[in-house]
Amino acid sequence: MGYISLFFSALCSAIASVLLKYPDKVGILALSTNPVLIKFPAIIFYGAGFVLYSLGLKDIDVSKAYPVMVSFAILQVLLFGLFFGESITIKMILGAAFVIIGILLISLK
Repeated sequence: MGYISLFFSALCSAIASVLLKYPDKVGILALSTNPVLIKFPAIIFYGAGFVLYSLGLKDIDVSKAYPVMVSFAILQVLLFGLFFGESITIKMILGAAFVIIGILLISLK
């Protein structure tokens, strides 16, 4: 259950980032032009991500949980970037891969 919580925690974080970056593309601007209301859905997703991360910590040590969650988030943000038409270069993919490998190496006992 812990790794599932971490995956969804990272997903919430990635969605919140997309909501902050592309409120026009996800339909938030159609609801309001008030800057606080535009950011409110992102705040909700960040909060949900925190709750899910807290649940994941019940089953997994923090020294492993955080690196795993960050690895999930990196992959998800790259996928969202592709979905929204951002240019993803080989340099970005290699950089993300090195970060993930480094995180996994650090978290090994």
